[in-house]
Amino acid sequence: MQRPPGVGQTLGLIGLLFVVFLLIDGGFAVLVQGGVEVSASTVLLARLIFGWSLVLFVAKRLVRTEWREAFLLVPSRIWPSVAGLLIGLGVSLAILSLITWMPFPPPESAVRASEQLRATNQTSLAIAMLLVGPVAEEMFFRGLVFRAWNQRYGMSAAFVGSTLLFAILHVFSWQIIVALPLGLFLAWTVLKTGSVFPAILGHIGANTAPRLIDPILAVAGYTDSQIEMMDRVPLWITCIGFTALLFGAIFTSHSIRFR
Repeated sequence: MQRPPGVGQTLGLIGLLFVVFLLIDGGFAVLVQGGVEVSASTVLLARLIFGWSLVLFVAKRLVRTEWREAFLLVPSRIWPSVAGLLIGLGVSLAILSLITWMPFPPPESAVRASEQLRATNQTSLAIAMLLVGPVAEEMFFRGLVFRAWNQRYGMSAAFVGSTLLFAILHVFSWQIIVALPLGLFLAWTVLKTGSVFPAILGHIGANTAPRLIDPILAVAGYTDSQIEMMDRVPLWITCIGFTALLFGAIFTSHSIRFR
């Protein structure tokens, strides 16, 4: 990386991302006022595609190097990639199941957002959550920012800084509870493997985990009505999450170190 971006340039890129998000939201709001029906997932997908495409292009120009070098798009061996997937699944499953045992309900805004996404077009939602979002966010936060800040400010600052910036994108939802520990673990996978691909798979795993809870309960013998009426996810699912995280960490710890 010829010109690793510092704090100012990184914050500027994130600011650019939010500006694009606001412009896209405004454009779709005009369409809705004009009578055009637009699903929440379509808006989300458009934000991710156009916002991140611009930010990654500008970031690549700033560092003045090839895409592979700028975002650590280095092929990874199979086991580190499996490890990244297990870490993402494990962190998300464990935390999301534990959240249901909290003594207070989730914020109404988070509930409304969740209901909106359940009722929206699931194909575009899946593309946004399982492809565009994980690839773009990991290229930026772990492939670019974590590595650049490691070079400029040291490892501790890189871990904390890249994770906090990653959490900023999720600050308006309960996803931030998963984003903080997930960001640390995914940065660690990049540190150990020298590739952003295990982190991408980990991010995909984390976004997939919420969709796996109901099927896991169904396989365990719970009926649809029992699952629908369930206020708290059984703690044995939390154990599955921590087990996946443990195996992912073991596999990652035996990977080659960051270059």
